[in-house]
Amino acid sequence: MLARSHHSVTRLLPVKHSRSHSSTSPSRPHRSRVPTPSHPAWDPTSLRARFIPFPLPPTGAMGSRAGWDRVLEDYAKLKSPERELPPGVWVTSDEKTLTIFDGYEKAKYHLLILPRAPFPLESGGTVPASHLVNLASLLKSPHALEVLKVLERQADEVKEMIRDEMEKEEGWSWDVRVGFHAVESMRHVHLHVISSDMLSPKLKNKKHWNSFHPTLGYFLHLSNVIREVENGGYVLDSRASYEALLKEPLVSTYPPYETFKTIPDLQRHLQREWEKEGRTRKQAAGQAESNSKSG
Repeated sequence: MLARSHHSVTRLLPVKHSRSHSSTSPSRPHRSRVPTPSHPAWDPTSLRARFIPFPLPPTGAMGSRAGWDRVLEDYAKLKSPERELPPGVWVTSDEKTLTIFDGYEKAKYHLLILPRAPFPLESGGTVPASHLVNLASLLKSPHALEVLKVLERQADEVKEMIRDEMEKEEGWSWDVRVGFHAVESMRHVHLHVISSDMLSPKLKNKKHWNSFHPTLGYFLHLSNVIREVENGGYVLDSRASYEALLKEPLVSTYPPYETFKTIPDLQRHLQREWEKEGRTRKQAAGQAESNSKSG
């Protein structure tokens, strides 16, 4: 079951698809036709990765594209994102947050949660737009904790949605990580909600892997950020120090934390370990159920 929210919220709903049947004229010989799909390649009711890149902005008069890094900022400003966003992007939204599919998913499940702009404060008024440009600007804001707590509540709900689907589709659920990149590539604060499998055709290089590695330090877990803000403030390291982390070796997240030379080798390892973990979890669940019945 999905977590109930006290906010007025719009969310992804199941979509029914109708099948179209073509008829052939009796005066013409029958010709076999390639059927036209009645639905997109991605399941509109699923939270699985869709691999729909964020649309590029229009090309300017001089042939250059301006503002690609502002796509999320534009999304956050939409008044009715469930209607205005491109197909396949929107997941759920309420007065304060917008949840979308990441355009370049790095795992089976990879969503982004954005604070809406304007972001309404409990005391009245809104968070200045300049405080939401990136994580660094938010952490300097007097409203940082309020925004982070709202993102945390939404992340908890999204994680439950993901785990419900994992159980339904795979028969078991695995870890879902929630955090920020220390150095963002796009404007506007955005929180990653990403499954720990890291199985994706979009995982192509060392930067992709290291930016989501849970212990390397580039991926900043939301719980740690909130704890530090509550204790007086979270101080980011220098940009150069974070960017150096992206060049670190490819180290597995599974014990004994083997190092790999290439991304394909790492991907094969991740697939094997994820499948092994699934078998182990399902066997343990089956044994527990058997014991409860016999007891």
